[in-house]
Amino acid sequence: MTSLKSPLSSLTELLQSKGTMSNPTPKQNEIGLQDGVPDSSHHLVHDFVQAHHDFRVGLSPTARRACAIVSKIRTQEFESIWSATADPSLNPTELFPGMMFNIAKNHMKTTKLWRIVQKMPKGALLHCHLGAMVDLEWVFNEALKTPGMCVSSSVPLVDEVARASAEVEYCFSKSGVEKGASIWGKKYVAKTWIPITVAADSYPDGGRKVFVAWMKDRCSITQAESLQHHLGVDDVWRKLNSAFSILVGIIYYEPVMRQFLRQFFKTLLEDGVRWVEIRAAPFTKFNLEGEEEPISEPGPFLKVVQEEIERFKNSEEGKSFLGARMIWVSIRFWNDKRLIEDMEHCIRLKSLYPDLISGYDLVGHEDTGRTLSSMAPSILYFRSQCASKKSHYPLLLPRRRMCRFRELNRSQSLRRHPLQNPSNRPRLFSLQTPHSNRDGKGERDLGRELSDKQ
Repeated sequence: MTSLKSPLSSLTELLQSKGTMSNPTPKQNEIGLQDGVPDSSHHLVHDFVQAHHDFRVGLSPTARRACAIVSKIRTQEFESIWSATADPSLNPTELFPGMMFNIAKNHMKTTKLWRIVQKMPKGALLHCHLGAMVDLEWVFNEALKTPGMCVSSSVPLVDEVARASAEVEYCFSKSGVEKGASIWGKKYVAKTWIPITVAADSYPDGGRKVFVAWMKDRCSITQAESLQHHLGVDDVWRKLNSAFSILVGIIYYEPVMRQFLRQFFKTLLEDGVRWVEIRAAPFTKFNLEGEEEPISEPGPFLKVVQEEIERFKNSEEGKSFLGARMIWVSIRFWNDKRLIEDMEHCIRLKSLYPDLISGYDLVGHEDTGRTLSSMAPSILYFRSQCASKKSHYPLLLPRRRMCRFRELNRSQSLRRHPLQNPSNRPRLFSLQTPHSNRDGKGERDLGRELSDKQ
């Protein structure tokens, strides 16, 4: 029995067999315009249409029936849910296409298509930032169950203004003050550690339930914030950095991290995902169980991750889980000395965890961080060290275009790249995660963004 290939994989094989992928030329790959529209007679267009046709012709009777059912459901839901005529109170205009995800999410979850997609096998999930992969309500409820987990604030949290802007941190502490001044009162001394259970139970107007809701708002881009279009990407990065500084003290405590990873893998399987590529920052301060001082190097953190992957794979509930690997990330605004130090940790630990660590990248706000050109000496040093130790590391950097690679990362700033012009577009390369989420102040329309990046 032969396996059925997707149109995209069939097209890739066609391109490779014709030499287009291996030695592309501008004439081969550049699709010109005729009367202002793309030339539909170009061989790439023909090859794609042919591959798509062959794929559909090869469908089994069951697959054809499934396609017909899903198409019918989609048409019905377009008319009943994503239309102003169905429920004018939702919006005076059509809700789809182009509706912002944060607003559409609750409507999406009511659809039959959502339930169908939820049950479909997904295979693998890429580009998963570790700290953002589990439900926030679960995180804070887990913190409330963890002995010794404490919270502190940079100011007394006496009103809504303070609660919205104060620097809130968590950590494991053996000396949390249970009977001192309330963190919600004026007499609270800044940076004093209070047991999280004490703080949550005494939260004004609601106790634990409202406390968890407040923390969720502090650690996510709310629907109200996503609609504030006057805010730019800098504001989003400030919110993300604030959220990470809150979550890191909880998640990077060993007992919570172990439960966190199990919950993460469990939710992946529930959504039909059997393999995942995690993006993690091993330099983050990590506390072993019962220890107030963080460890000085990232090895124990990787050990915990590796152990939990194997433990879940060997469990009854995780027996169909294929595994996980990790992209090691460093911060792009570090100086060269700090960057090299982290790179050397990465290379050293690759030999200990060869199947876990699978790539290296830089993370952080592109506009305020260092340019890749300024970091070129460090990056080239990293490559030379990997070569000398025979460690293979994919680099997920936009500058990889100059190094003859074909896979790019999020590439939000690719359209501003100095080589991004028609004379430098003959090469075919893929974007791992084209950034179209309006909550992140990216493009509203995915198609428009991709046209900028091609």
